[in-house]
Amino acid sequence: MSDSIRNDLGDLNNGWGICGFTSTFYAMSSLQHGTRGALINASRPFNVLAEIKTFLRILQAGGKQKALSDITAFTRSFGKPYDKFTIENYISRIDNAARENLSDDEIKKNQLFGVAVPPDQVVAYVENIWGLKCSISKGENQENGIIGVKSKGISNLWKPYNGLVHYMYRHNQKIYSWGEVYNSIKDARKSFELVLTIRIDGAGKTNPNFR
Repeated sequence: MSDSIRNDLGDLNNGWGICGFTSTFYAMSSLQHGTRGALINASRPFNVLAEIKTFLRILQAGGKQKALSDITAFTRSFGKPYDKFTIENYISRIDNAARENLSDDEIKKNQLFGVAVPPDQVVAYVENIWGLKCSISKGENQENGIIGVKSKGISNLWKPYNGLVHYMYRHNQKIYSWGEVYNSIKDARKSFELVLTIRIDGAGKTNPNFR
């Protein structure tokens, strides 16, 4: 992944919470599984929204009501402005963005394009859209994969998924998020602690150009 694409991709998540998807794009690039147009153009905000809409429509078509309810509840758990989030309103917002031909900046500045995806639905996205098997492990490890983190010092007892607040991608002990490369989870943010790792299986050899 070139520095410019990596920076653009990471920058997408600075204004609106789509880390479950951007972390997957990082992973697909590093694992040489980036033949889909979604990865080629992943640094364009509307293309990412179209990818999210496609996944949500697949869940709807498959009657995956629990998955959709879990996404709704997880997104609302982050409070305002997400406290009234619905799947249909979110999809309508994406459709309106296309109809109104919103600019990249207009999309990135609108927090309501954010969506929180539970770990099992990140797995479903990778498996259904990218065709790769995943497994989730909890606790500390150094495996490559999409990692979920929580903020230390904040009560996580009432929060879903053990306080999960952000996804990043770990590759060869480097952490990729927000368009930057970090040496550790703590280097990315001192308050972060690992919650889980989503390991992606069967993706072929690692891309030697990913850095």
